[in-house]
Amino acid sequence: MTDAIIDWAESTKIAGNNIEAAKEFIHLLAEHLTIELKIIHEAYVTNNFSTLKKQIHSLRGALCYCSVPRLKHATISFENALKTNSLHIADLYTQFKNEIKILLEKIKE
Repeated sequence: MTDAIIDWAESTKIAGNNIEAAKEFIHLLAEHLTIELKIIHEAYVTNNFSTLKKQIHSLRGALCYCSVPRLKHATISFENALKTNSLHIADLYTQFKNEIKILLEKIKE
């Protein structure tokens, strides 16, 4: 995947051309992801697909406030797989979790 983990130019644009606001949005996203990942993981391991679909859709909406292309792509792919009961749900869930981990590590730098 060649997309940036965080597209700062686009994130800044989304934040009204305010880099400090863009940084704040990214940090708020990181806090949100930590909480959301626990809920999503619990729903996934218990096969609670109703909750899982709801949480993934909500997260996808939150991603609109930051430009995190790789995570957004992984989230959309995972959400679409959930909607269609794809055979690739497990692989896409792993990719989704990995992208969250990569993003959180990048934010800590």
